[in-house]
Amino acid sequence: MNHSLKDRLIRHMEDGRYEPQSKSELARALNVDSRQKLDFRALVDQMEEEGKLVRLQKGRYALKRERRNLVHGMIRILRSGKILFLPRKGDPAAAALGWDTEAIPELELKPNRLGNALDGDRVAVRVERKTARGRRNIRRDRFSSPDAGMKARVEGVTERARSRWLGVFRTGKNKPGRVLGDGVSSPSSIELAEKPAMEVLPGQLVSVEPVTCGEEKKAPRGKIVEVLGYPDEPHVDMEAVIRKYGLSAEFPASVLRELETLPQNPSPGELARREDWTDRTVITIDPASARDFDDAISITATPSGWTLAVHIADVSHFVRPGGALDGEALRRGNSTYLPDRVLPMLPPRLSDDLCSLRPDVVRLTKVCEMKFDQKGKMLRARFADAFIRSKARLTYQEAFAMLKGNDKGEVPSTVREAWNLASILRRNRYAKGALDLDFPEVRAVMD
Repeated sequence: MNHSLKDRLIRHMEDGRYEPQSKSELARALNVDSRQKLDFRALVDQMEEEGKLVRLQKGRYALKRERRNLVHGMIRILRSGKILFLPRKGDPAAAALGWDTEAIPELELKPNRLGNALDGDRVAVRVERKTARGRRNIRRDRFSSPDAGMKARVEGVTERARSRWLGVFRTGKNKPGRVLGDGVSSPSSIELAEKPAMEVLPGQLVSVEPVTCGEEKKAPRGKIVEVLGYPDEPHVDMEAVIRKYGLSAEFPASVLRELETLPQNPSPGELARREDWTDRTVITIDPASARDFDDAISITATPSGWTLAVHIADVSHFVRPGGALDGEALRRGNSTYLPDRVLPMLPPRLSDDLCSLRPDVVRLTKVCEMKFDQKGKMLRARFADAFIRSKARLTYQEAFAMLKGNDKGEVPSTVREAWNLASILRRNRYAKGALDLDFPEVRAVMD
């Protein structure tokens, strides 16, 4: 192979109009003689080994230095089918192109430029904009935000959003079969790399572990690792949601080990440094279906107005920065409420027990104590670490019944005083322009 072909190849790829091409496309573009094709392929492989070329998505090649022009970010596929690329905040390549990355711009991608990227994947994208003469120019044509005049193409997936794919199993002739995904979070068609190790029937929903993510003209391949059942069977749809969005029903062993070190009752030293509110009338009011009670109130009428205390369960006492509990809570971000279950951000021993302000047990709180005058103006507020012993766990229905009754007990009296202050605060809010949005509550009931 003479050096002239290598020089021609480099000049071809340096051209401003060049888009990454495969070996076959390069050979055709350079009019490589059929007798030289094997040598030409060897030349491309050698230049890749030497670091002069880089192989991109679908076996296409570009000069190594062009990798500097790739913008990193995330793919989002909307329900409408629209595909968006969201650049990573502060990405230097995006900044070099003139993007205001602090504004989190977005750029629409055409489906044929998505490659094998899926929703949520982290990707490297080549962004180009046409000049007035129709030629692409990355370095000289600066722009402040994405628009319809720009092109973007996924050159590679840097991090997959999901380690499992979900789809419906279908049998195949003389093959292990295939799995049909939704084309968003899972590939639309997945070829099975091996016969399933467990019994699986056509039409059942399965979880697939990727083996390959797919190359040009080839479907992604994977192996079935779990059979969920038929989509119309009870609770299969919820199991599918959990796997589709990478939710976690169980907590890792490191979190469970850390839980075992937490004492059931606060130490005397911890109580000594906190304010003792166990002699006050503190109550919780929550929906009847609530399992964890994370806020409580105490209110006292005064000659000038009211003293209101709002207690919040002190989760920070148990979840220490940098610990396993902290890391898992950060990863989950929030509790996820499904129609038939809750996937909590914190383990049930915390959310339903140690951090739940249940009646007749000592619980640690962060308290905000506020002074209000008779017109509902807050005069001052203070914050403190405290511990309480709730006097009652009320539902909204029970609290409403106490408002209509005449019971003189400490709990009904607390409810009525809270209503008196709440009525004034609500009236003040409406006077300042607040809206009264009274919508019916929607709740899914699973049979």
